[in-house]
Amino acid sequence: MNTTNTKKIGHMFKTLSPNGLTPNDIPELKDFQLTLSSKGSCAEFYHAKEVKSSCVCGIKKISKSENFKKGWDRWKLKDNVKREIQIHSTLDNKYVISLYGYFEDNDNYYLILEDADDDLYYHRLTSAGKFLTLEEKTTLKYIKMVAIGLQYIHNNGIVHKDIKIENLVIRDGDIKIIDFGLSEYINAQVDTFFGTTEYKAPEIGDKAYATKETDIYALGVTTYVLLHGAYPKFPLKFGSYVSKDCEELISRMTNTFGRITLEEFFEVEIIKKIEL
Repeated sequence: MNTTNTKKIGHMFKTLSPNGLTPNDIPELKDFQLTLSSKGSCAEFYHAKEVKSSCVCGIKKISKSENFKKGWDRWKLKDNVKREIQIHSTLDNKYVISLYGYFEDNDNYYLILEDADDDLYYHRLTSAGKFLTLEEKTTLKYIKMVAIGLQYIHNNGIVHKDIKIENLVIRDGDIKIIDFGLSEYINAQVDTFFGTTEYKAPEIGDKAYATKETDIYALGVTTYVLLHGAYPKFPLKFGSYVSKDCEELISRMTNTFGRITLEEFFEVEIIKKIEL
């Protein structure tokens, strides 16, 4: 990696530790020790340790060259990362992973994140590649946490656009939403990609714009997958172990018309009974 004569670019929004990097510092790769955690389609995620303070954090690395190969042009990728940072840096919620700072070098963009104990998807994946389902009570507890985080995101005028199991992590028993790479402002009408096909609401075309309702649909699919270990097919069919109340909730979250709002979601009796 050649960074000779390259202007350092970066910023710390928050300090990881009183002994660590401050907002007056521009972070660099040498400030962290990285261990690969998981790989996504457009980025890699690392468990990291800040060298100066020994404080743990997460790092999201977005490769410039790899994304260019996938069709991103230089300026569009830069604008997309810039928007991700702008959006994520404004969020501060128990069920949303925190963004501490960012930096870049010749090869990659780096986002410094709150560390997570585990990735929910890989935590439940067997060596044979089978996803281990969750019992209904645990599923609803996790989904309620995500819904609280999602409502907070929406209340800040943002849609996530890529809610799925792979974008949920576990920290101290809580579920947190990660990865704002596709997120945008509500009604922004920005030409960005939608997320994973299996979580895409039926009303979305390739050029459709983001709405709160499409996030709720994706949350409904996530609920189904946690219970069944497979993507839903419509009309929905449920395992015998899923309660009728839970069936109704998932159906309302994935309806094409009259989809449940998050405000209505929190008033559903089986959700109200879940203590966090």
